[in-house]
Amino acid sequence: MAEQVDALRAHVDVDVLCCSPGASDPPCRRDSGVRVTYANTATLLGSGRIGLVATTFRYAAALRRYLKERVGSYDLVHAHFGFPDAYVAARAVRRAHIPLVVTLHGDDAFYVAPRDDLVGRVMRRGLRSARIIICVSHAMADVVWSVLPSIDVRVVSNGYDSALFRVSNGVSNAERDLGILFVGLLVPVKNVDLLLRAYERVREHIDAPLTIVGDGPLRAELEQLAVTLGVADTVDFLGYRPRAEVATLMQRASVLALPSSSEGYGLVLAEALACGTPVVASRVGGVPEIVASSSAGTLVPPGDIDALTDALTHWARASVDRSVVVASSGAHPWSEAVIDVARAYRDCLGLPSE
Repeated sequence: MAEQVDALRAHVDVDVLCCSPGASDPPCRRDSGVRVTYANTATLLGSGRIGLVATTFRYAAALRRYLKERVGSYDLVHAHFGFPDAYVAARAVRRAHIPLVVTLHGDDAFYVAPRDDLVGRVMRRGLRSARIIICVSHAMADVVWSVLPSIDVRVVSNGYDSALFRVSNGVSNAERDLGILFVGLLVPVKNVDLLLRAYERVREHIDAPLTIVGDGPLRAELEQLAVTLGVADTVDFLGYRPRAEVATLMQRASVLALPSSSEGYGLVLAEALACGTPVVASRVGGVPEIVASSSAGTLVPPGDIDALTDALTHWARASVDRSVVVASSGAHPWSEAVIDVARAYRDCLGLPSE
């Protein structure tokens, strides 16, 4: 979202209110000129259902106070994620008499929007208040259309920072020394355990390392699994890394793996392809919209270890034309992607197109 608002600054004036448990940074102005204000919504009630309700109330109070203190400053509010953001923002904009745009990013569209429980109903109530709902993939939009057929739903895929994620002229195929690369949270939906088991089989065919970038609750368990499988000597858990370093790692990898069981869009795939690195990913969510050609990589059924092993083995030892990989991507840099976001703003306000 930081990259999106930076790119949007070329088209519109943007301020950001970041409401999050534990947010304590002072207000700041990004290099792009975007002003960011942080609001800590943490409570003493933890992160369970009761805690979520409590943080939602604090979120609502922070947004209401923020808009009240800046009456007349904003033409619209753009909320990201369906719950609690869309619901909280819907209540706030009704009081402020300004329109709402909502972007859905993944599970909020695929799983929460269709639900018939309290959370699903509350989220849909918030979404009905939006003049425009943006989904980051056509797969997501299809679900939202089926649930809210009367809403203006648009597809605007996430972009990537083309200044960071690009083919490095200084790295040849022979110098791509990282072999297989994973970038993401170490959580169940990413199926990194499946990746490790597939990698055990890959090593029977080729000598290639596996680099895992990211952190999460499963890290210790996954590190132990690597030991149990006998591959710990060639698996490197790097933890969290800054964006610039992630781009360098992608430029050095032979293939990026994303064996998730669910993905709203899968931005790391777009970033890897921009670096000329082919990908192997599960055919889920919006992933096929990024991996739009066999020249960009291979899509496998989620959970299919045989298909995952075969695809990783192929790309880890393949010699590829990096420019062809880039051209085969279905993704676009932020400078292009935000044009449709700015167009949604103008349409929401009834302004003529540029």
